Amino acid sequence: MESSDQILRNIKKLTPRRLGYMAAIIDGEGCVRIQNGRILRISVGNTSTKLLKFLNNKIGGAAYRIHSGKHSGVGKIGGIINGRKIIHRKISYSWRISGDSAHFLLLRILDDLIIKKEAAKWALKFRKTFAHGVRYRRGGLSELVWNRRKLISTKVNRHNKGAKL
Repeated sequence: MESSDQILRNIKKLTPRRLGYMAAIIDGEGCVRIQNGRILRISVGNTSTKLLKFLNNKIGGAAYRIHSGKHSGVGKIGGIINGRKIIHRKISYSWRISGDSAHFLLLRILDDLIIKKEAAKWALKFRKTFAHGVRYRRGGLSELVWNRRKLISTKVNRHNKGAKL
């Protein structure tokens, strides 16, 4: 996993065409969320390692294996055990970036986003609450800032579940 500075440099190097493609990937396969009310995160999930390698090569970040099912195909019923259907799934993977890197990528692709545009706008508002060097400590935040973060976090994460913002 690259450092945040390296990821930022990689994002700066992306051409407008590549930025448009990144927006399309995030719109179609990605997620913009705020984890635990504290961390802005962009993730992309897919069963293709090619896509995750592409994202790692162009931007950096981290890739993870998130499901270790059998290679029998997505949703294929593999039998019934104790009255429950056993579903075999393809192995899937997740790529992600967080914090300043996610913020900077959203700034660069905001105009090209369609589906995730509203969530991205709220996520950018969330990052504005990080002024004055106070980032994660609840004790270091005023109640007003903490409540603003919780409100924005709820809106962004509800959007991921299909709610309108």
